[in-house]
Amino acid sequence: MLGSKLLMIALAIVIVLALITVALTINPSEWVITYKGDVGDASNALITWSPTGDFVAVIRSKDVYILNLRSKTLRHVLFQFSNPYAEERIIRASWSPNGKFLAIQTNWRVVLIDPAEGKGLWSLNVDPMKGFLTSFTWLPDGKGLMASVIEEGANGSIIGRLIRVDMNGSITSDVKFNIPIYSISCSHECKYVALASYSINTFGFIINVSSSVVVVSSSGEVLSNVSLSNCLIDSVYWSRNTDLIAFKGYCGLRGQYFTSLSLGLMNINGEILWNYSLPYGQVATAGVLSHETDELREESIKWSSSGEFISYEVGPHPSNYVLTILSVSNGKVLTQLGTYGVKELGNKTYIIASNDWSPLTNTIAIAAVGGSQGGVLTSSIVLMNITKDSIKLWLKSQEFRGYIRSIAWSPSGDRIACVLADYEANKNLLLILNPFQRGGKLPEYLVMMLIAIIIASLLARILVGRRKS
Repeated sequence: MLGSKLLMIALAIVIVLALITVALTINPSEWVITYKGDVGDASNALITWSPTGDFVAVIRSKDVYILNLRSKTLRHVLFQFSNPYAEERIIRASWSPNGKFLAIQTNWRVVLIDPAEGKGLWSLNVDPMKGFLTSFTWLPDGKGLMASVIEEGANGSIIGRLIRVDMNGSITSDVKFNIPIYSISCSHECKYVALASYSINTFGFIINVSSSVVVVSSSGEVLSNVSLSNCLIDSVYWSRNTDLIAFKGYCGLRGQYFTSLSLGLMNINGEILWNYSLPYGQVATAGVLSHETDELREESIKWSSSGEFISYEVGPHPSNYVLTILSVSNGKVLTQLGTYGVKELGNKTYIIASNDWSPLTNTIAIAAVGGSQGGVLTSSIVLMNITKDSIKLWLKSQEFRGYIRSIAWSPSGDRIACVLADYEANKNLLLILNPFQRGGKLPEYLVMMLIAIIIASLLARILVGRRKS
């Protein structure tokens, strides 16, 4: 009888200790990690969800990792570009609207990938000796792509081409312009296309530069044309909800340097609504104009899902990476993160490595790099609610050892994927986090321990029952 009591007491103590261990192991403030996997060495990488939420792609300069979230399989697609004239690298990628295909862009081609099979289907190529492929976008119906090309025209001039390609890789239209085209963006139905163009007059050094943002119909008919002097406008971004177009570039040309960054907003009729300028020190024109050195990087301009706000990320800034959030209605700066001590982030200075708007609300996710654990750089993800009157810190993830390079919301708005560069192990990690589920994942050894305790308790009860009988 005494032995049975001692056994029950011992089991009770073990169970209490196990529960205490679980309580100490699981942090209720941690976001749950639903997936973790290696995606190459610790080099530059971007992350993007398919519109259906079935795939997550990690884009790097020479390869792509594609995670199938249904089967949890991770495919590695390696590209071997045979370009004898220059080193060819991936600089951009985008999913088709139906989520069935992934298109990647270099300076000379667009390659269409089947993510389910992890292989290329076809590519649209530009002769490296004749020009560059500067930009591309999916047609909203998902039945093809539109790409912009610059090449040498008659008498040494630079001209632009707007090319449409169907899903078989066949060119369906090729419209030529007497201006170079460096960026394109479709209206929400692609009835109109915004083009960014600039021209430079040089004689040993830059004399002057002029830019224009042109809105054309699908057939190439010009609807509006906005000209800007002493500015180099290199990108356009059409709002998903309205006929507003954001454009960005470099301004304040002095000799061979630009002295400020510029973000502007115009409507489809060519009326400039506002223009924001960010002093930037000196940006060498040689670096801006060299397409051979283009690198994989996130889009600098991102619209909020409601179309009320724009985030503008630049870097490296002379003092830090900078993320500016502006109101679309008046161009007012609501907050600027990363330059100095930021009130919303505890008056600390952070490197703002990446950002992405929630697809459901005016909540922006920000990858903030600025902590340290044992001399190792740490990062976290911060969620901030943006309104016209206030900026509020909502949620903050746990600290991760390493540098978060890129983040992206899932289309359903309930998960965030990120690429974490672990420099100690020289590898990139793909993490998928649920910010709305807390406590972290119970370690496997604890799960086994709890199962063993439950089984031991049942066996002990059986043995005690038999002894009593």
